[in-house]
This record gives sequence, C-alpha cells and structure tokens, in this order.
Amino acid sequence: MHAPTRPRAARGNAFLTALLASLGTLSCSGTASAAPKGELPPDFFERNVQPILESQCYECHSHAKSTFKGGLSLDSKSGWEKGGDTGPAIVPGNPAKSPLIEAILRKGDAPMPPKHPLSKEQVAILSQLVEGGAPDPRTLSPAGSSKRALTDWWSLKPLKRPPLPEGTPKGAHPVDAFLQRALANHSLQPAPEADRRTLIRRLSIDLHGLPPTFEEVEAFAADPDPRAYDKLVERLLQSPRYGERWGRHWLDVVRYGDSDGNEHDKFRSHSWRYRDYVIGAFNRDIPYAQFIREQLAADAIAPDRSDLTAALGFLSAGPDVLGGDAVLLRDEYVTQTMSAFASSTVHCARCHNHKFDPISQEDYYALASVFAGVQRREVEIDADPAIRKERARWNRIKIACSKKNPTKLLTDENKRFVREWEQKAQSQSPTWTPLAPVSISTQSGVSAHILPDTTLLVGTHAADKDTYTVRFAAPPQPVRLIRIEALGDPSDPTSAPGNGPKGQFALSEVKLQSLPAQGSPPARPSVPLPTSKAVSNLPSRDNDPNRARDNQGTSHWIGGSLAAGKPNTLVLELPRERALEAGEQLELCLQQLLGSAQTLRAFRVSTANLPLDADTLLPEPVRQAAQVADDARTPEQWVTLMTHALPPRCDEALQKLPKPKIHYIAAGSLPHEDPAEFPQKLPILRRGLASAPALGATGPGSMQEISAVATLSGRMAEPDATAEPARRLWLANWLASKQNPLTWRSIVNRVWHYHFGRGLSDTPNDLGHMGAEPSHPELLDWLAAEFRDGSQSLKALHRLLVTSAAYRQSVTHHPAAEAADKDNRLLWRANRQRLDAESFRDTLLALSERLDLTEGGEGVRQFVERPGFNTTKQAFYDEFDWKAKGAGRRSVYRFIFRTRPDPFLAALNFPDASQFVPVRTSSSSPLQSLVLLNNPFVLDHCETLAARIAKTATDPELQVTRAFQLVLLRNPQPHEIQGFSRYLQKHGLPALCRILTNSNEFLFVD
Repeated sequence: MHAPTRPRAARGNAFLTALLASLGTLSCSGTASAAPKGELPPDFFERNVQPILESQCYECHSHAKSTFKGGLSLDSKSGWEKGGDTGPAIVPGNPAKSPLIEAILRKGDAPMPPKHPLSKEQVAILSQLVEGGAPDPRTLSPAGSSKRALTDWWSLKPLKRPPLPEGTPKGAHPVDAFLQRALANHSLQPAPEADRRTLIRRLSIDLHGLPPTFEEVEAFAADPDPRAYDKLVERLLQSPRYGERWGRHWLDVVRYGDSDGNEHDKFRSHSWRYRDYVIGAFNRDIPYAQFIREQLAADAIAPDRSDLTAALGFLSAGPDVLGGDAVLLRDEYVTQTMSAFASSTVHCARCHNHKFDPISQEDYYALASVFAGVQRREVEIDADPAIRKERARWNRIKIACSKKNPTKLLTDENKRFVREWEQKAQSQSPTWTPLAPVSISTQSGVSAHILPDTTLLVGTHAADKDTYTVRFAAPPQPVRLIRIEALGDPSDPTSAPGNGPKGQFALSEVKLQSLPAQGSPPARPSVPLPTSKAVSNLPSRDNDPNRARDNQGTSHWIGGSLAAGKPNTLVLELPRERALEAGEQLELCLQQLLGSAQTLRAFRVSTANLPLDADTLLPEPVRQAAQVADDARTPEQWVTLMTHALPPRCDEALQKLPKPKIHYIAAGSLPHEDPAEFPQKLPILRRGLASAPALGATGPGSMQEISAVATLSGRMAEPDATAEPARRLWLANWLASKQNPLTWRSIVNRVWHYHFGRGLSDTPNDLGHMGAEPSHPELLDWLAAEFRDGSQSLKALHRLLVTSAAYRQSVTHHPAAEAADKDNRLLWRANRQRLDAESFRDTLLALSERLDLTEGGEGVRQFVERPGFNTTKQAFYDEFDWKAKGAGRRSVYRFIFRTRPDPFLAALNFPDASQFVPVRTSSSSPLQSLVLLNNPFVLDHCETLAARIAKTATDPELQVTRAFQLVLLRNPQPHEIQGFSRYLQKHGLPALCRILTNSNEFLFVD
C-alpha cells in the first residue's frame, strides 16, 4: 500500500489501534473532552471520529486474534453494523455487549491495542460513543456509493486540449501562457531569466546528468547567436548521454536492479539488457505508445524481432517475491504496470474495493488475470531468425521428450533419428570382459562359491546385513568401467537376484582398490580406486545408483524388481583408465547394510575401457524396445526409444549453434516456445487471502469503471482472452489508447517533475483521489493532449519545456512572492535542485578525466564480493580499486545490488531498488558531509583531479584558478584567489579540490 498524501478512510484492527491511541486529540480545539453520557452532540462524529477515520491508511484485516478475526471495515455506517466475520463490532446503546468495548477494556485474550492499554479517558470516550448510539452520518463506503463523485476526479475526466488563456499573444510559448495567467491572478511577477552560465549548467545536468566543461561554458556565454540556446538544447538531446540520464529516471520508476532482492539476493547476470533497452529507447525517441507496447508485449507486436526481447524485462525489473507466491507475483505485475504507466493505485483493490478510486476488487482480479500466464525467467534468444528457428526446433523435441508427448514425437524425422542412433550405439557399444574371480568371502560367514562361468553365488541362508569381498585377477586391458550384474541362481530359473522381500537387494556402498602383486615391496600399498559416476538399467528419480558410491553407507541403490533371470546392472566409471600390472589383483567390496536380508544372491563383474555415456547401459525398457524390429514397434515403444535417444541428439545439435544471448524477462510463452497452459480466469480472493473462500472468478481485462471515457472497453473480448501474449497486448493497447486519460497525464507529469523539481501533481505515482491535485490543471491537460496528439516524442516534450521562459528563470528570491507562495507552486522563480547521487559521482569522474563513456553492457560490480551466509554474497565497496577496469563507467551502468547497496551513493539518496521511487528524496545531513569529504571514492578522485591541475599549473594562484574553472565553471574572485591560495599552501591541492566539490555552488544547480 502506498503512503497517503491526503486523508484516507480507516478499517480493521489497525484503525482501532490508531483511533484509540489518538482519541485524546479528536476535538476541534485539539483536546479531548468527554460530553455527558447519553445523547451526543450533533457534530460529535464529524468533530471527533471522522478526522481519525481519514488520517491513516490501514491494513485490510483486523488483529489475527481479535474478536472480529478479519473483515471489519469502518469506512461506512454499514461497516460498523455488519462488523467482522463473527458479527457486529458495536451494539449501539449497549457498551457492555459491544465486542469493541470488550477489546479495549482488555477482556479476554485479544486486547486492543495489543501492546499498550488505553487511558481511562480514552476508554470512557469510546464507551460514550457506543452508549450514545454510535451516530454515524455516513451511509455508504466511498468506493461503493458515490461513483459519480469518484469518476468526476480530474485525472479520470476525458482528456481534452484546453484553449490557451484568453489574450495570449500569437507566438507566445503555451507553457508560459498558462503559468503567467496564474501568476497574474495572484499579483506575482516571474523572476528574470538566468544568465547563460547558469543556463548551460542547468540544462546539461538536466538532460545529461553531467556538467559542461569550462570551455563550453565560456563559448556559450560569448555566443552572439540569438538561437544559441536552442542549438544547445538540440545538441544535448541528440547525444547518447541523454538516454543514459533519462533512462535512469525510468529505471527509478520500475525499481530496476541487478539482483533478486529479499533474503536470497542472487545476482541477475542478464537483467542489464532491459536497462540497455530503456536507454536505447530514449535515445531513439520512439513514440511513447510504442514504448508502452514494447515493454508489455514486444513478443506479440513483433514476434520476429529478437532485439525487442529485452523490452520484456519491464515486468521483471523489480525484486523477486518471497517464496514465489503466484498471487503476490501477479500483484507485483499489476502494481508495476499501473503505477508506471497510469499512475494508478489499482493494487489497493486486491483485498477489497478501492476505498477512494472507482476500482472494484473484480476489476483488480480481471487485470491480474492478464498476467496469469506470465513467468519470470532467463531465455535464450538468437539474433538470426534462421538460427532461432533451428534452436526452437531442437528445444521443442527436448520438451516433447521430457513430457513423453506422442503427438509431437511420433514423426518420420524422429524415427529416422532413432534408427541412426541404433546403428551408432551398436558400433560404439563397449566390449565387456568378464573378470576372473580369485576369491570371495562374506563378513557374515555365509558360504559363497565361484562358478565356472565367473558367476559368484552366495548361499541362500542370508544374513540380515552383509559385506562381500571379491578379488579378481588383473584384467588384460586397462579398466575404465566396472559392470556389476545381479543375476538369479543359475540352478533355479525362478530365483530373484536378491535375498530380501520380493527378491530385492540393496547396495549401500561399492568400493574398489588395486592390490599389489604378492612379494612386491612395502612401497606398493593397496591403492583405492574412486569412482566418478554410476548408472543403472533401473533408472529412478528416487533410487539414484550414485548412492552406492557416496561414501556414506546410509543411502542405498535398490535392485531386484525385474523378473527372475534378467539382470539388474550397475556400471561405475573410474575418473581415468587404470592399467593393472601382472600379478596385481582388483578387490571389490560390496556393503549391503539396509537390513531385512536385502543381499545379493548371484552376480557377475566385467570391465571395459570406454568412458561412460548415455548408451553404455540402456535402461531396461529401452533395451527391450530396441530388441523389437522397428516395423513391429508399438507407439509406446517408439516413444520409449525417442525419449532416450533424442535428447543427446538435440544437445549435440544445439551445441553446434552460435551462442545465444540470454535475457532475463517476464512473459508468457515466447513465439519460438511451445504454448504453456495457464488459468483463463482467476478467483476473486476475499480480503486477498488464498485460504479464504473465493468471491467468484473473473477473466482478463482492465478497470471497467476507472475509464471515464465510454469508448474504452473495460473487459477483454472472450476470443482474445485465451492466448498469451494477446492478453498483455490488449492491456498495452488499453494503456496506449488516446482515450485513456491517465496514461498521457501520467507521463507528462513525470517529465515536468524532473525538469522543474516537482510535478504539476506532486504525487507522480498516484493521480487518484489520494494523490495531489495539480497546481495548474489546464496546463497539465494541454501538455498531455499536445503530447498524445502529436508525435508522442519525449524529446519534443523536453524541447517544449526547457525552451519556456519558466524553465529559464533564475532562482532569485523575492520576499513578497515568498510570502504569497512559499512553496513556489506558481513557479514565480526556478527551483534550485541538488545534484543527485549519480550526477555527483559522474561529475567527479569527468573532473578526474576517468569518465568512461562506453555504452551498454553488463553491470559493473564496483565492489569486492565474498561468499555470504546463504545465496546473498557480501559486498565490500571500500576495497574496490578505482583504477580497475570498469571503474570509470557512468553510474547508470553500475551493478545495483539490492540488499547490499553502495553506502556512498545511498548517503546521497540513491533510491532503494526494491521500492517504488517516483520522487527521489533530497536531504542534507552530517553523514553526507562526512561521506563527501572522506569516502575513498571522493579521496581517490580528488587526488587525481589535483594531479590533473598540477600538470598545467604550478603556481598556487594559478592552481586555484584552474580548480575553480574545472569544478565551479567560473573564474575565482580576487579575494577567493588569496584565501584559497593560503589554504592550498597549508593543506594541499587535493584538500582544495575536496572543499570545492563540497561547496553549495557545486552541489546545487541554480
């Protein structure tokens, strides 16, 4: 829930907590005064209760253990009467039977407020309210009653271009026409135009986030061309620095970061592609409606344009949702979309009808269902359409194999692949050489025998647990693979391979070692032979054969499920081939520790000298299917063979393709992917709780009632609702429609905010009833209509605003104007603005001649990282080497680590990348002063700046002059030269640079 800027209605237990804690200041006089018991004054509710109801924004549910258990709404008289899930909260006229009074008296196990009891006076006032009949002049909740009043709000009205103020001279700047009329209505005059030195610095930092050079300032100040300012505007707008500056503003709005956030803050190695898309979109100056459509549904409007895939990073720009809860993820998408593009708090309707704006809970879930098929994930994208098609082909086969989908697998081409695989597997299958047993012993003492065919047979009187030790003569060839076949008793065709229940056996640990030949010197001890991998012909997710080689002895590979006489096979691979010398022996130790006599009865051991691959040991169903002639195979047998043979074939083909680009996006199935299933409708969750009974279901669409213009459809047509990404495209078109008044007012207000220091409405993310009304509503509508009906060029909008006389005003103070309009809402002067964190940092880089203007690419990690306690790494910014590669990149290209932010930039009000930041805070604090003087970044770059100055000036006075020119973009006054020369000689040139970069003249933009 967003922070309110105007009074909000209250509800639930949080309302009661605030109400009861604040009753001492409810009367109009500012003091509490209990009226006599009985009849209450007529204005009791308005004077004492209503101010509290409108003072806070509260949670949707009451205290979990309270009498009401949730559902209590106090925004209308019907809310008091209905109460929560367990009934009315108040019995008018009877405090003793009112659960609310029982709670504030702290009776029972759910006192309210939970932590601190109310004073006797406060309890008496509430009791008096109830005893007097709980008078409440309200009849219906704001969202449910007064639709007309709610839709009559300024931002919801149809957007029409208002005429210029009467008497506006021909050719006058339209922005100035509206502003000057408002000034005249208040008998105010605008401030004079700022000087050229001020204007070029203001405009450069505004459009680029970087100051001009001293030489550029001098040239502009001396330029006699009357169009010099207009030419400067054009030069700045055409530079790639413009997109880096204004792209960063948009990244604030969407909470862009390079890590997941929250407890497990993993790095997102590929999220930077969305950042680069945003910067490029601003530099290319694409129409704003296109900017909306590309970010929400690039895969729908241009399915063949791989370069637009990065735009789909919009919905994944924010932090991850804890636990990946689907309801909260969809809420994230709704909030991101409607806050960024429409400046609407639709998310407030997740648990109930919006309390102030005409948005129902059904509207919210209709909008949420637009994102029902959306997933955050990494995707591989090829720039070449032919390669993308080829990769999609092999990936589809892999997916079909994983799903064992006969419809997509049983093709002639796939059967041809299987036949090729069979030929290759037969020609490259390993040649197995049976090992010749020398001896066998059992730990339990049960008898064991070596049969003529090298089968090892253990007596039927099996022990509960046992360990077999077998020694073999050295094989004639080097050993890479060891095969253990569990067999039935050759003399009993009905026997199973194991002695346990249903013929099972369990291998807990298989160990190998080579034994030196008899008589070899002591320097040749036994050598353990560790294995690197194990496979079996009985594959199972829950019965991994590697359990038999994990050196634990507590996990087991279990066999014996096949019919009698058919082998259960385990193959183990040595990391490299081992050749045993003549006379050496190979010892095999089989530990069988599961119990219940689950031990082997008969088995045989063989070796081969090939590395392990997918065809070394076929799973039993595959082996059986392969033994059937291909013209006699059933569809099921073909699918069995394909799911085994095709994935390696796909991997081999995919590895030959050029390496794709990886994007981190949020979308449904992309054009080159198989369509994924997703819910067509979503339940309307009572109080937003998945555990509560649903209030119904709704399909995709946007807010039906928030559209004040009748031509905007509120619900999606049924045929369009069945596909992804058609839903997102529909929403994008709804937002980008010229009939949508919110979209155009929102973006124009945002741009105005960054140019003038405050929006015409100073709540850029909330243009609803709880947001601020605009200071100049007609001007805002004129700009929005001009932008909408024109080229929708943001550069044209910048050009319009910065060429106005209002923008070019000085910051001159005027006492009379200050008294009439202390907040400068009428813009009788320019607003002085502080350098933001990135502008300060990038300016220091430029002054030290270290600024690297390389564009785009992976975020630079300007910290030393070390392992953390979980997936979140530690980041040490003070240890970073500022001479390292990437140290000079612009701030917009830095890696943004959500839970480990840069303390230096954080002190300068760089935003929390996990929070919506439509307006950056601007503060001045002792911490900032300490950081600006002592941070390693400042120290290092001021030393480099000092070295730059010292190269061209050795005299202290000349050094002071050059320092002023570089840092403050002007020549110093004589008294400044004298004073700072003495300071320089005493403290050094780096200290002088730190003083100048900490001065108000540097830190603020006039």
